[in-house]
Amino acid sequence: MKNKPGTDIRAVFICIIIMFLCLVNAEQGFSLPAARLAAATYNNGPGHESLKLVLTAQHPEFSYFTLTHPARFVLDIKKCYFPRVHDELDTGSASIRKIRISQFRPDIVRVVIDKKQSSDIIVSKKESSGSSLVCLSVSPAESFHERAKIIKPVISFASVSDKADETANLSRDSESEPSDQKKTIPDTRDDLDSVFNVGENETSSLPDIIPEESGTDRNLPEDATASKLSIGGDIRNKTAFRTRKPRGFSMINNTLNLKASGTLSDSLSYVLASRFSHDAVFDLTDNYNDNVASDQRLCADLRDAYIDIGLGNLDFRLGNQQIVWGQAVGLFFADIVNPKDLREFVLPDLDQTRIPVFAANMEYYIKNTYIQMIFIPFPEFNKFGKPGSEFDFSRSLYTQNADIILNDPEEPANSPDNSEAGLRVSKLVNGWDTSVFYLYDMYNFPVNYRTVSLNPAGSAHPVTIAYHPRYERMHRFGATFSKSVYDAVFKGEFIYNDKMFFMSSDITDLDGIEKSPSLDWLLGLDYTFFTSLETNFQLMQTIIFDHKPEIIQKPYTTSFSIWLKTGFFDNFIEPEFFLVAGFNQVDYMIRPKITCNYSDSLKFILGADLFYGEVDGSFGLFDTSDRIYIQILYGF
Repeated sequence: MKNKPGTDIRAVFICIIIMFLCLVNAEQGFSLPAARLAAATYNNGPGHESLKLVLTAQHPEFSYFTLTHPARFVLDIKKCYFPRVHDELDTGSASIRKIRISQFRPDIVRVVIDKKQSSDIIVSKKESSGSSLVCLSVSPAESFHERAKIIKPVISFASVSDKADETANLSRDSESEPSDQKKTIPDTRDDLDSVFNVGENETSSLPDIIPEESGTDRNLPEDATASKLSIGGDIRNKTAFRTRKPRGFSMINNTLNLKASGTLSDSLSYVLASRFSHDAVFDLTDNYNDNVASDQRLCADLRDAYIDIGLGNLDFRLGNQQIVWGQAVGLFFADIVNPKDLREFVLPDLDQTRIPVFAANMEYYIKNTYIQMIFIPFPEFNKFGKPGSEFDFSRSLYTQNADIILNDPEEPANSPDNSEAGLRVSKLVNGWDTSVFYLYDMYNFPVNYRTVSLNPAGSAHPVTIAYHPRYERMHRFGATFSKSVYDAVFKGEFIYNDKMFFMSSDITDLDGIEKSPSLDWLLGLDYTFFTSLETNFQLMQTIIFDHKPEIIQKPYTTSFSIWLKTGFFDNFIEPEFFLVAGFNQVDYMIRPKITCNYSDSLKFILGADLFYGEVDGSFGLFDTSDRIYIQILYGF
């Protein structure tokens, strides 16, 4: 009997899951540090900014150092662990670019503050019953000295008990050290660079980011106070010109993103975000039909809108939210929870492409294990461009020698029977950031079931094919990992689908669909060359286990991606390049762009999106949609 394609690989995947569970079991006796970093909040107020760190133990130990080109302040919290393993805070600050937090070593949590400009940082701590509140106060250096040169920041540590509240400050130019803390420089900066994939001349993002909204404060000691309302957002214009015939403007889009956040109490916070957009290309040109214009001319969306409740080791989030499980660069891979707005394909920023879903999201920390359970009562689905739009996914259907009838997808009712649920377990095992997950959901892509009927003699086409898209249930199992080794970060993602749906070329097939289990896997590598050239390399493959000759898609579809980014003139100019291409099919996407960081709030971007391949390829489908674009983004 002939073996089914990929049977051995399926067994290997199952073995990987078993090995992971064995490792988790072997680590059950692991002794955790005494303190846990339970919350991190950045508050941005007029003339005063601060980072609050909540620790579940008293008398924490610190060490710190600074790096230049670009300027960074690094704080190590000793005898401490961070259940999320990696996190990043966007500050919306004029002084601070972003804040990154990581489990640097099994007993050390590292906080890296990337600066935009010279600033003074004062560190203080306050003890409460069984916990500590560490506050890093940030002030622009110009408020103390009229100079812009970045020198050593002001650091002070104050141990505050119930009977005394002392604050120690150091002069900006002083070379003395705090009396109760020793300033330490690690033996090598490779440790910092490998954990954050950051070299001396660049500020890359973390290998695995779990987005956490700024302004969220959880389980603060009773001394902490609720933060005021914070409002921010951005205004952006994106104008694109199609370079393939018929040439013309394909987008003149103006978008306003608004976000409000705040803390109502020590354990209750909220986020409310919305997006409004208008595409003037539908007013100034007649390149698109009325259905496309009515779908994309004006858009108003409720984005992230949720409340956060902190109850000790339990965090609960309820409302519209983005739940990110994947680590892939530039692509959605294991990022399978949220549906996507694909009316502009995958070209916008990933957080702008995801469609927030209303969900109950519970996160629980036990020892060094992170458990996440999600419940989505009402399924949401991908948004696609209407027939005739710039990125019309139905194009390939109309290349057949047939009359085509494409019906709208049949969406399931909003009922408990159609709800979705998922479970994710993450654990740091000997430096490996590992996770396994399960998702029971409605597949976000509709399955194009079909019926075929003969046309009368003399018709332009011999048959009529009517498509009846329908959404189907799926069980999906997955695993991710990341590991920093010296200056490199290795990562991987695996997704097993118990039943995937593939189109059939057999005209006698009644519904035109074949079913088979499938596996998608990705292996990636992050590395920084010459301390300034950030790179990412990814190898991806889809395997159809029960492949049949009539299935249009190949049994193995392999592709790769390359991402490069660097900066000039202190990152004033940032060139970037992204390529995705197939190995066993001529199918690729190329995305070069140059960003000009004119100021902390204003960016100019010039780029291109180029596609090539056959119409049955993921990118070749949009072979005629090549474009160049300019984008202006102003944040506030």
